[in-house]
Amino acid sequence: MLDRFLDLVSLVVCRLSVGVYFRRVEVVGREHLPPEGPMLLVGNHTNALVDPGLIVGFVTPRVRMLAKSTLWKNPILRPLLWIGRPVPVYRRMDGVDVTQNLAAFARSRELLSRGGAIAIFPEGISHNEPALQGLRTGAARIVLETASEHDGLRIPVVPVGLVFDARTRFRSNVLLRIGPPLDPGPEIESYSGGSRKAVRRLTERIAAALEAVTLNYDSWEESRVIGRVAELYARPDPDTGQAPSLAQQAELRKTFTEGYREVARRDPRRIASLYREVREYDRLLSLSSLRDAQVASRYDRARVVRYTASVLSTLLIRLPATLVGLVLNGLPYQASALAARKLTANPGDVATYAIVGGLVLFPLFWLLQSVFVGLLAGAAWGVLCFAISPLSAYIALRARDRRERLLQEARAYLLLRTRTRLREDLRLRRESILGQVSRLVREYPP
Repeated sequence: MLDRFLDLVSLVVCRLSVGVYFRRVEVVGREHLPPEGPMLLVGNHTNALVDPGLIVGFVTPRVRMLAKSTLWKNPILRPLLWIGRPVPVYRRMDGVDVTQNLAAFARSRELLSRGGAIAIFPEGISHNEPALQGLRTGAARIVLETASEHDGLRIPVVPVGLVFDARTRFRSNVLLRIGPPLDPGPEIESYSGGSRKAVRRLTERIAAALEAVTLNYDSWEESRVIGRVAELYARPDPDTGQAPSLAQQAELRKTFTEGYREVARRDPRRIASLYREVREYDRLLSLSSLRDAQVASRYDRARVVRYTASVLSTLLIRLPATLVGLVLNGLPYQASALAARKLTANPGDVATYAIVGGLVLFPLFWLLQSVFVGLLAGAAWGVLCFAISPLSAYIALRARDRRERLLQEARAYLLLRTRTRLREDLRLRRESILGQVSRLVREYPP
């Protein structure tokens, strides 16, 4: 009973906290999750504590994470760790006694044997690289040792790919791709006496499964270039049709990555020339703070007027609630953002510090404000202040998103209308790239 209650609390906390930081969280492949029984989830690890929050909040709350033991030294995290009940793992790099991992693995095997779910990031560390890093053997050993102890118990291994469009930017997007489960049966049958060969083979299969649900590049520059090509190809005319889903964008990026490497092998000069063109187009967009869709848009005057009127009217109607939200939540918002910037030099930890800081600072400020209001105006007003603080925060956040989008579009509209040479140059570059890519797709179909 307690476990189910804590699972529900974990789900709510993770969904609210992570869901506030990211504007959009899309999950595909839920049908691959076993409805019941044991399973081992494996994921790529590029965003510190955000990654476990995404898995618990948006994949399954019944999972128990394997987490580095040093997290328990952080007094702010201890309540969250008590709720989530992760299994501590002791890493040599942390200067701790790694023999304690025997107990950690024993606990993992016990949970799986009772039909539980375990999640592990087999890369072993959170990193800032554009590709999956080498996998440790812990995941494979847990599966095979559990099967050895419990009459060949089959534990499906489910890969989960976490794909961020801008993982350190507030209100960006993230995609969770759940892949088909691996059956460790062949390795279980050949595993005996701690067979390293079986462990190595299952680890290789896990790595291949993770590569299938993640995006992997040789460099961040390659990531930007291929992403730009995929974006352009997916919506050659952004004024028509619906924008592709995150899953469709990721699949197209993966296809273009494979195609890029194949064409680079067959026709290196041609692909190198195209690569330089896309890189230069991407650089000009960045310098101008423009998006590809803005360059390609015709900005029909009637559509511009309708969009502007719609956004402004919505902001005006919600202005009173937005102002209340800014008053009640402005300080904790600024404090958590400042903490995220000042307390870490690692870009991969920015979202973690912002989310954890928000989990502490927002409720604390709500409580202090409510007590202050209650002392000034009475207990009823204090209770009302505390009740409306979270709702007003959400309203203010949505208003912020709309306002930012309107300002971005207004800036792009004015820039492209006043700087005609820049507009024509960007559009000509775009048409050239789209034409070359379209020809390559016809010549080298995926």
